[in-house]
Amino acid sequence: LAGGTADWSMEFPQHSKQVLEQLNQQRQLGLLCDCTFVVDGINFKAHKAVLAACSELFSLLFCALWAFQNCMAKR
Repeated sequence: LAGGTADWSMEFPQHSKQVLEQLNQQRQLGLLCDCTFVVDGINFKAHKAVLAACSELFSLLFCALWAFQNCMAKR
């Protein structure tokens, strides 16, 4: 203990892999998906949080959309 605080961490080396596997499984089953892209008539379900975490463009898009929807809801 340094200065009354614990200086340690627990590592979960498989945690991120398990999270991604579960998110992919949910997506494949259409569970908890909150957006759908249609490309050439084919639907692709997705999780906004995953897209935003992987892409600055999606992050900006979804955050702007969220801000707009919350602004409109307060009217």
